[in-house]
Amino acid sequence: MNSALDIENLSVSYGKKIALENISLSIPAGQITGIIGPNGSGKSTLIKSAMNLIPANSGNVRMLGSELDKVRKRVSYVPQRESVDWDYPVSVFDVILMGRYRPGRLFLPLSAEDRKIAEESLERVQLTEYRNTQIGQLSGGQQQRVFIGRALAQRAELYLMDEPFAGVDAATEKAILDLMFDMKSQGQSIVLIHHDLVSVRDNFDHLVILKNKLIASGPTSEVFTTKNLIASYGGSMRIMQELDV
Repeated sequence: MNSALDIENLSVSYGKKIALENISLSIPAGQITGIIGPNGSGKSTLIKSAMNLIPANSGNVRMLGSELDKVRKRVSYVPQRESVDWDYPVSVFDVILMGRYRPGRLFLPLSAEDRKIAEESLERVQLTEYRNTQIGQLSGGQQQRVFIGRALAQRAELYLMDEPFAGVDAATEKAILDLMFDMKSQGQSIVLIHHDLVSVRDNFDHLVILKNKLIASGPTSEVFTTKNLIASYGGSMRIMQELDV
């Protein structure tokens, strides 16, 4: 099976604090992969360092078989909502249209085809009626769907998503999940940070479990075990009872 993301001996620190220590893993293409672990375990750091958004102390990262700079057009990153200035005077459609811009042609006019793809992406995330709405006027779930719409407009092959379900209601979470399943059916690869352990088995083909070091990585059915969860989260009986593992 081809790899969507390969990481070898990745270490990242913030000052003297170690965020990730010697992480090596391979994530298969064409699947939905969840990254789980307690707060502060290095989940966001893993994605950000893979995208060269923060520097690594050491290690190598390959996406879709190549260095990021060679495949950047084929990779899309969806950041956390909290990292965005939602007061910025830009509409929903303007944000989604940003997915059609490319390095080296930022100041060139977009084509009719670019706008058509953006319109299709707007429809896929079910935000057509909010097309001209300023992004700060949306609910948290709608804002998250705007980000995903921008990623879809990019027509990428690999999507890295930092907590796409944070702060969204159950209906929005289901809508986003349905969209991800559809993306997977088209051969796209999705890697996302997730917190709701109860839904892990139903939604992820592959799983990465972190606690600053790699606890486990592999098919969800194999690595989502009591032993690995205790190694990451500690021995909370409440968690284990809820998960029935």
